[in-house]
Amino acid sequence: MRIWAEVYLANGAMVGMVNGISAGVTRRLDGAGEIELAVPVTDPAAVNHLGVGRIVHLYTDTPAKRLIGRGILLRQTLKIAAEGEQVQWRGMDLLEELRRANTLRGLIFNNVPIEQAVRTLVGCAAGWSVLIQGVSGNTSLRFDGVSILKALNSLRDKHGYHFRLGPGERQITFGTLGATSGLRVTNVRRADRGLLNNADVALIDRLELVRDGFEVVNWIEPIAGNHDAALTLKYSDKASPYVPYAENDRTGRAIYILRDEASIAQYGQIQTVLLADDLVPVEPTSAGRLNTANVLYDYAAAYLQRHAQAQTAYQIAAVKARPVQVGEKIRLVYRGEVTQNGVRVRYADVDTDLWVLKSIERYTVNGQATAWEVATVDIAPSDPAELIAGVVEGQKSRQIGVPLRVDRREISATPTVNKSTPGTISFEARSTTVDVAACKLTVTRQNASGPGTLSITIDGVAYPFGPYLWGVDAGNTFSVELGDYFALAALEGTHTIEVACLTGSGPLTLKVELTEVIAGVR
Repeated sequence: MRIWAEVYLANGAMVGMVNGISAGVTRRLDGAGEIELAVPVTDPAAVNHLGVGRIVHLYTDTPAKRLIGRGILLRQTLKIAAEGEQVQWRGMDLLEELRRANTLRGLIFNNVPIEQAVRTLVGCAAGWSVLIQGVSGNTSLRFDGVSILKALNSLRDKHGYHFRLGPGERQITFGTLGATSGLRVTNVRRADRGLLNNADVALIDRLELVRDGFEVVNWIEPIAGNHDAALTLKYSDKASPYVPYAENDRTGRAIYILRDEASIAQYGQIQTVLLADDLVPVEPTSAGRLNTANVLYDYAAAYLQRHAQAQTAYQIAAVKARPVQVGEKIRLVYRGEVTQNGVRVRYADVDTDLWVLKSIERYTVNGQATAWEVATVDIAPSDPAELIAGVVEGQKSRQIGVPLRVDRREISATPTVNKSTPGTISFEARSTTVDVAACKLTVTRQNASGPGTLSITIDGVAYPFGPYLWGVDAGNTFSVELGDYFALAALEGTHTIEVACLTGSGPLTLKVELTEVIAGVR
């Protein structure tokens, strides 16, 4: 087998060709892959043509001239061993160019089709195009100073899609993916000629199986923003594939969650708070709040679908394997048996379709070796090294344009009420208010012979609980949380709480402790 590289400058001009000792290509779903090329230390063409930043197209001649992969060289290593000296080059595939291109500040998608957002992002990198598969719905996101690669990763993560490099030279495929590759991988050992000539069957050389329950989650409270300065699913109008539920937390505050009932029945309830601190309203309006809540719903629903069941992952090394794209599915057929006390016992019986999350191809003069990382769900098992890399590279596309903050204030009034004259207390919601996170109303009766029965109306809508009764021996103060009952169709403007007296009369003290989520800096 012959291995060689065509070498190009960044402007596309060809420099020359270099023969290789070995080559490798690693492809990843939803991320950049790597390339490797080892060349003789004595080759003058390698010395003259290869260098940091050079673009290489890797080829082999088996069974005919075939492109292995493309990438950008980033690191050179001199390897000295008993069998000889060689120079090993490593780099990233062409998605590295999307890492180098940036959204710059204030790239805003305000309730636009996801397909439009993807095309806009990819269009920020010169010469790149995108193939869209099965994408629907709208998005509302803002990006400030992040790479195009990270922006695409954030967008696909929020809406449950995938992307991969190809099929064109500077092209990505974005969408649902998951099509079958038509390849079956099996542990048949005695293969007849028909099987050996069948390109749609690969034979297992090594197999490693991992069943992972560490990441199972079936109860999620999603939060957009950060801690108290956040939005929840309260304003989302989506209900499929999961219906949002309202529950009370330990403080009695209403929280909004998604649950996977089948997973809870199987594993018990496993809770998490899903923080989307890079997701904020692109505009401080009721429409902006709704759009952000719906993006948050998509993110949480996709996360829950992928984490509700324990994952089974496999690492497969195969022979007689044809190329398979990441994001496709292969069929694994494996039956393992051992003899125990003279009896054949089957310890493994697998026949299932699996997502290809990572593919690794190695080429030497002696032939090709192929390996895959595959799994029952379309997410890779946690890898501590990759988690660290994600932190270093700053996976989160944190927003600097419209941050959220919490503002707390207190308002008081002292009306005298009777059957025909209710007491009122009002507050002004600013143009930057995106949510009333909490509104605690405290009513204090000035004397025990005052009003005896009260009802509450919020922005003209009767509060669904109450009425509140005071008996002869009752205390003179009660409090009620009204935050979830504001009719904030229009956020900006005056909002009024009315306390009506059904029996008795007299002076009251009304106090509102208000917690608002505000978009924008002080």
